[in-house]
Amino acid sequence: MVPLGQLSLLVAFIGTGFAAFASIVGWINDHRAVRTSGFIAAVASLLALSITVGILVFALLTNDFRFAYVASYSHRLLP
Repeated sequence: MVPLGQLSLLVAFIGTGFAAFASIVGWINDHRAVRTSGFIAAVASLLALSITVGILVFALLTNDFRFAYVASYSHRLLP
């Protein structure tokens, strides 16, 4: 699960950067296709980030201590 979370976070990071760049360039140069590709990249980034959050929530609920965040902010003795 850790590699899938890292991969989806990387995809979200790269996709968001491309979406911002393509949207700005498409808007300045009035290219509809570039703006559309920026929108598609933004939707893909949203999907990848949703997967990342879902994995982290699942790890928190199941006390999966392979994640540094879960190990730092979760403990079996907490209610």
